Amino acid sequence: FCEELAKQEMDSTTRYFDIPGPVMDVYRKFRPSPLCRARQTAELVLAGRDVPLYVEPRLIEMAFGVYEGVTANSGPGGTLNQNLVDFICHAERYQAPEGGESFEELSKRMADYLFDLCHRKDLADKTILLASHGGAITAMLNAIDPPEGFFWRGGVPYNCSYSIIDVGEDCVPVLVAENQICYPLEQTKSSALRLD
Repeated sequence: FCEELAKQEMDSTTRYFDIPGPVMDVYRKFRPSPLCRARQTAELVLAGRDVPLYVEPRLIEMAFGVYEGVTANSGPGGTLNQNLVDFICHAERYQAPEGGESFEELSKRMADYLFDLCHRKDLADKTILLASHGGAITAMLNAIDPPEGFFWRGGVPYNCSYSIIDVGEDCVPVLVAENQICYPLEQTKSSALRLD
């Protein structure tokens, strides 16, 4: 199931993921989220390349608790679940469900991970590719460059998008690019919900 999800994620974009050898050569470490979708995507991207893969538990997506697998139209009689709508459209109103993680908890987890990563002396001269999920990556970007609005930075990130963060000798991360895609947007099976 997980492998099929990863392949489905890549199906409409695989032909656009021709990563040049020199670019792949700079990746010394690859750290995916422990969720199978991110790990399988990482394995597809790195196929045939000699790049170590280290699963990083802190890159896991936001915990949704009792909302795991629930759709926005899960309210009474198939109506909209307003809290799930708020998750995307009004994140400041979203209330973490039972067993779930709040935006504040997610943001702290990702900011702590980013701080730890930026201060690792053994990684100072390395390029690291992180594979994670929309909420987790957005929380990390927010720790570097706080958004004008609340959380989503103008919209949910596109599937298979990437962001670039540069960390200098001072261990301070700088956001270079965000939510970039390597494929024509009109050829995606779905696109990110944009709020701007």
